[in-house]
Amino acid sequence: MIKTLLTTIMLTGLFFQSSAQSGYDEIYDFNEGMALVSTNGKWGFIDESAKLVIPLKYDDAYSFIDGLALVVKNNKYGYINKEGVEIVPLKYDWAYRRFMREEVAWVSIGDNYGLVNKEGKEITPIKYQLYGDFLENVEDLLFSEGLVAVHVGDWESGKSGYLDTTGKEALAFIYTRAHQFSNGLASVERDGKSGYIDRTGKEITSLKYDEAWTFSEGIAKVKLNGKYGVVDTSGKEIVPIQYNTIRNFSEGLAVVGKDGKYGYIDTTGQLVFPIKYDDADPFYNGKAKVEEDGKTFYIYKQ
Repeated sequence: MIKTLLTTIMLTGLFFQSSAQSGYDEIYDFNEGMALVSTNGKWGFIDESAKLVIPLKYDDAYSFIDGLALVVKNNKYGYINKEGVEIVPLKYDWAYRRFMREEVAWVSIGDNYGLVNKEGKEITPIKYQLYGDFLENVEDLLFSEGLVAVHVGDWESGKSGYLDTTGKEALAFIYTRAHQFSNGLASVERDGKSGYIDRTGKEITSLKYDEAWTFSEGIAKVKLNGKYGVVDTSGKEIVPIQYNTIRNFSEGLAVVGKDGKYGYIDTTGQLVFPIKYDDADPFYNGKAKVEEDGKTFYIYKQ
């Protein structure tokens, strides 16, 4: 172990001496035996001996992950291997910075998106729209339970459905909106109403709700006619749709509100603390701050 560490330090020292003499403007950390370097705004890669193995010809580049690196030239994106061979040709207007664990990556031409595999083959047409602000929230790009929600056509008249990890349209594109799977179920919308389907496309609840949230820990919040309730993964309404407010569960309890007063329910829908408080915060470390008759104090889980 000590010998390995000393060897690494010696090699690192030699590398930095060599790289300083080479005149690179920027040098990134090694990843998979390769490091990004740049000079005059152009990027390439060196190996651990400081040899330039991929020329400084790209306008932008990302580190190697699982043997491939995203590179950009003339505003076109693609992927290269460690020999500098373009595995995915540089023809896309955008590409995700790495291949996902399913060994596929999102690419786009114009406003349309599709998937490529590590052999450079487009496994879907480049025709889909993606949900969410995926540049800020990577989760919007990722497969969940083997499926990912996508949209075809414009957002007003098009339809949503699901792709599987092979790029196949796994569930029918019959929904106005579709959301990621969680706990084996996904919220979908059609004709202004929402409900839940399973991974086969079977409706676990009818599409009757005004809003239906994502499942977490086997339960999900729903809204109908301005009131809120909770359903379980069988589609049963375990909390009747009667509350003006249901906040997120925390430590097994959720704040519920009715007629301007607040209390707490558990995940079975049982009222644990009465609806009598003027305000109520979520539980944290076994206690929650509440207000009643102008006084603020803590209550504790029983």
